[in-house]
This record gives sequence, C-alpha cells and structure tokens, in this order.
Amino acid sequence: MRILPFRAGPTPRHSSWALLAFEDPEDPEVVYVEEDRVAHYLDKPHDRADYEKVWSILMERAVPIGEWST
Repeated sequence: MRILPFRAGPTPRHSSWALLAFEDPEDPEVVYVEEDRVAHYLDKPHDRADYEKVWSILMERAVPIGEWST
C-alpha cells in the first residue's frame, strides 16, 4: 500500500480508473475507467499507454506506508 501525500501535488487524472493485469498471458492488460454513468474497458496498447504513464507518475510521488510520517 502506498500513500499519495498532498505535497505530491495534483494528480494527472481525476476520473476513477484501475489498471488490471492477469496471470494468464492470453488475457490482455486492461484499463477500467469509471465515469459519471458509464464504464469503459480499454485493452488496446495505445489506449492504455496514457494511463500507464500516469500510474508511473503516481508511483514516483507516492510514499510506501511504512515510510509515512505525519
């Protein structure tokens, strides 16, 4: 678990989304995006690329929970 502190600044995406990866290599990685009354599953590499970049940014800014201090 990681914490994204307020000092990390604004996040590049504001909708709810998740990167989904599966053990079976036949199953492609998917981005699940949830919007107002709609959900999307993005499985094409060019659709996932932006979300994967955002995930990398978030992980760079996030702090492992064991290192968090108030």
